[in-house]
Amino acid sequence: MAMANFIRHTLISIAGILLTIFVISAAFSLYFVSQSGTQILGIKSNQIITVEQGTNLRLLLRSLEKQGIVSRRWAIKLWVKLNPELASIKAGTYEVLPGETLKQLLTKIAQAKEKQWSVTLVEGLTWKQWKQQLITSERLEEAGFNESQFLNMLGSSNTNMEGLLLPDTYNYTSDTRIEAIVERAYQAMDDYLHEAWERRDPTLPLKSPYEVLILASIVEKETGLASERPHIAGVFVNRLEMNMRLQSDPTTIYGLGEAFGGDLLRSHLREKTPYNTYRINGLPPTPIAMVSSASIDAVVQPMITSDLYFVAKGDGSHKFSETLEEHNAAVRQYQINRGIP
Repeated sequence: MAMANFIRHTLISIAGILLTIFVISAAFSLYFVSQSGTQILGIKSNQIITVEQGTNLRLLLRSLEKQGIVSRRWAIKLWVKLNPELASIKAGTYEVLPGETLKQLLTKIAQAKEKQWSVTLVEGLTWKQWKQQLITSERLEEAGFNESQFLNMLGSSNTNMEGLLLPDTYNYTSDTRIEAIVERAYQAMDDYLHEAWERRDPTLPLKSPYEVLILASIVEKETGLASERPHIAGVFVNRLEMNMRLQSDPTTIYGLGEAFGGDLLRSHLREKTPYNTYRINGLPPTPIAMVSSASIDAVVQPMITSDLYFVAKGDGSHKFSETLEEHNAAVRQYQINRGIP
């Protein structure tokens, strides 16, 4: 009888110990599960991760644990079952930041909030310069971008990309194709240019939105101060109305292309190219640079002025003149006497 009591008490003690161990284990498990979402990711600096197509939660957690970014994968799986909205894994490229929690990372992935890169395309540069910038931009896919095919795809009648894209900062995700950025910039310019054409001064000697773009590109290259854009546009409009040649140095330089060595010579002004407005009448055949919305605005609503000439003063501004006599005096004052050829 005593032996039976001993065995019974022993079994009860063992059962109590096992129950205690189970309760403690369950408590620890519940603790780790509940804390899974708030665990700080194991990184010390910004890190980029790529989630491939077809990746599910199990594969993602295995990869993150292998990289030391998360721990206790088993607990995370249970925690996600309690937060099923985080189980949707979207392919993409994501940035992991120091101090972020697992919940923040999984929320980012579930909502497809991919890492954004950006490229800033600046007015006054040429398409050739822009293309080089796009090709060398981080995470942009070049893959043999072809200008002619692109313009054909858009149904554009233009054969030259110059001036057709709106300067701006464009955001994109990893492996975005250059065509996608160019198409956005093209559409932005097309929309802005046609909206500007609708509010143009109806007396302008310009026949189409494209001619506005051409003249705006010249204004862009001639402008030292933003405030002078409407004034410079007014001078060129006056010249067009009087059938005077525009005589714009930037158009001549553009027409010289690779032959231009940095110094504009008198011989260059005599060289006949489709862009040398010292030798041709009216506008050149295409824009000569990428154009800001401000220069387009200046052309569609130019300053009303009697000025026909301007010369750089050396501080970014210009001296404007109505007569050739006044202009020649300004040239002597601001350029010849200062040793500017």
